[in-house]
Amino acid sequence: MSYTIEEKEKALLAAERVIEERTQEGKYLRGYNDCFAFVILYEKFLRGASSQAASLLNLDSYEDHHEFFSELNNLGFLSLQHFAETMKFEVVEDRVPLLGDVAYEERRGVGTAMVAGRDYWLTPTEAARGIVPRRRVLPKEIRPVLLVRPTYI
Repeated sequence: MSYTIEEKEKALLAAERVIEERTQEGKYLRGYNDCFAFVILYEKFLRGASSQAASLLNLDSYEDHHEFFSELNNLGFLSLQHFAETMKFEVVEDRVPLLGDVAYEERRGVGTAMVAGRDYWLTPTEAARGIVPRRRVLPKEIRPVLLVRPTYI
């Protein structure tokens, strides 16, 4: 059994609204309205009381992605994949994304997380403009370091 498109869309829209509200002040704060906060909110709205993020992660703020990964390490997560699997996301081996999938990417030493919308990968911007389409969702993604899908719990 998996989450329906409607469930994933509803959770995605709810997470977007929260990030948009948090961005009203025009500030980009890691752990509050950044890409990882967006993914955590999406998971919480998708799973409700069964959310894994609430019990696994308590990162209020961090200065950059290096500090984020250091904090993950301090919490016992060996990698992003370990973190995603512990949160009950399955690795998408064929790299074919579906709506609601999460991609972790690293470019020029900077890590980012995105959620697949209908046509675009969605993520907040550091320019504090809220959620924006990062790029088109391709039939087969080649770039992400990790592509994962929420499993039904």
